[in-house]
Amino acid sequence: MDAFYTLISRDPCVVTFNALDLEAVAPLFPKELARKRINFVLGTWWNLGNVNAIRSTAQKYLDFTQKFPLCRITYLANTRKELMLLRLAGIPAIFCNHNCFVDEKMFKPDGTEKKYDAIYNATIRRYKRHSLASQISRLALVHYGEEDDAYFASVRDVLAEAEWLNLRGDSYFWINECELPSHLNASKVGLCLSKTEGAMYASMEYLLCGLPVVTTRNTGGRDVFFDPKYVCWVDDDAASVSEGVAELIRRKLDPEIIRRDTIEKMQPHRERFIRLIQSIYDHERAGRDFRSEWDNVFVNKMRHEGEMSAVLNDLAAG
Repeated sequence: MDAFYTLISRDPCVVTFNALDLEAVAPLFPKELARKRINFVLGTWWNLGNVNAIRSTAQKYLDFTQKFPLCRITYLANTRKELMLLRLAGIPAIFCNHNCFVDEKMFKPDGTEKKYDAIYNATIRRYKRHSLASQISRLALVHYGEEDDAYFASVRDVLAEAEWLNLRGDSYFWINECELPSHLNASKVGLCLSKTEGAMYASMEYLLCGLPVVTTRNTGGRDVFFDPKYVCWVDDDAASVSEGVAELIRRKLDPEIIRRDTIEKMQPHRERFIRLIQSIYDHERAGRDFRSEWDNVFVNKMRHEGEMSAVLNDLAAG
């Protein structure tokens, strides 16, 4: 099973997972869960700001903690509404939007010449609503595979004039996170067009590269770091999206100001995360200062990508 994780500490054992379902955790290393305390810090990739999502999350939390009473779980809420609902359901949580873990050293303005009016960095799934970008004349697209062939074909038809940065002819290739910033910097505006999802890492990558953002109204948390000085909220139609892009281009915004303001908004969320881990250290009497460890622990998006077996190996090594 693939996982996005960071092993913050072996002793005490602290593991962060992004969007890993608790139901998937238990069968993978039941012996470790039963014999030692593991402190799980769970981020979410999807909107939890509704009753049904919270009810499902609460049931999974209850089942897991009853089966493995040694373990402790804390959720990272992407919005204050999620925080309130999680706590009302009896689930430990802090307000820490996962976009605060995008690495500002990786994503920054670099002076690349602007080739595109807008860029949309989004997986090819229907909820991303690519057709809303159909009236943008110089559009760049970054995507991640094609899980829905029919939708991908329809998007390529609707956005026939766009430049697909992942394609050479019809062949797909991966754009890694080290290469991505140059493509973002070649664009004047970043697009966020979904109605519901999680906090959307791409929205933060745009801002840290100094791009203003056109966004539809949404739930899930990407707007936590937005500011009307450099973000334009638009209606759910292609004409409004195109007008929003033109408006932000006319403003001739300073990329460094967008970046600076965004980093300032990130800091309180990182501070809450640091205090959370320190509270675990203190409870376990670790005698350690997590703030002094932060630079060694931090990786982009606070995640390593790999097989769950890597987590098991790390736990076994402890």
